[in-house]
Amino acid sequence: MGHDKASLQIGSSTFLQRIIDSVRQALPTAQIVVAAAADQLLPQLPDGLAICRDNLANAGPLEGIRAGLHTLTCAPCRVFLTGCDTPLLQPDVISLMFAECKTAAAVLPVDGTREFPLCSVIHSGLLDEIESMLASGERRLRQLFRRSAATRLPVDVLRRIDPQLLSLQNINGQKDYEALLQYLNIDRKPTEHS
Repeated sequence: MGHDKASLQIGSSTFLQRIIDSVRQALPTAQIVVAAAADQLLPQLPDGLAICRDNLANAGPLEGIRAGLHTLTCAPCRVFLTGCDTPLLQPDVISLMFAECKTAAAVLPVDGTREFPLCSVIHSGLLDEIESMLASGERRLRQLFRRSAATRLPVDVLRRIDPQLLSLQNINGQKDYEALLQYLNIDRKPTEHS
């Protein structure tokens, strides 16, 4: 998009602020970690929120998850994963994902063959596997779910509480962003960047 998605405006807040608001409705602030690239500028965030930085450049979400797991103080525990491009994330979906991951090492929504790893729950015990993957040069988050024999959750289960699957809609381009603003009935101000 040519713009850092975390800082994209959506009404009076940014994508990241809106996502954090949703997560805070499902989890205590003390259990939330924002992972960012080493040099990434972040919008204003709530007090008490842990922020960690990637140590390994260009390693994608897997490195952010590794850094986040090192930052958590609740280990061993289960962790909800999301990206900064899902501003319609629903708090009830987060709660449902935790409920579905009672004994599994990981659970992720699937729609046929399409997987949604950035709306998933993993156990912090997968940290060793993540570090092994990164050390071997593996950067694909989907591989973590394959290696951990994750439970696949049909998206129809999510539809019960999120009928439009808004929590799975990520904003990848300008057309997605414009459609999001239109869906939320938000006028785009001329000073906003794309």
